[in-house]
Amino acid sequence: MAKDKENRKEDRADKKDGRRSYKLDKIKAVTEKALATAKKRKSLVLLIVVGIAAYFILTKGVGGGGLLDIVKGFF
Repeated sequence: MAKDKENRKEDRADKKDGRRSYKLDKIKAVTEKALATAKKRKSLVLLIVVGIAAYFILTKGVGGGGLLDIVKGFF
């Protein structure tokens, strides 16, 4: 009878440890996913900013006439 009690206590402790480790692993996975998403968004924003800057440089140009007007002249 004493062995049964000890086994039940061990089983409960194992279950508790299992739940705890599962929750910690899940939190770690969610954190990694959030960091990866943030990194991806940061890269996307940087790419958009570079694209907008390139557009303004091509259309307005440095020093008056735009490079886009020169390219349009070829066609």
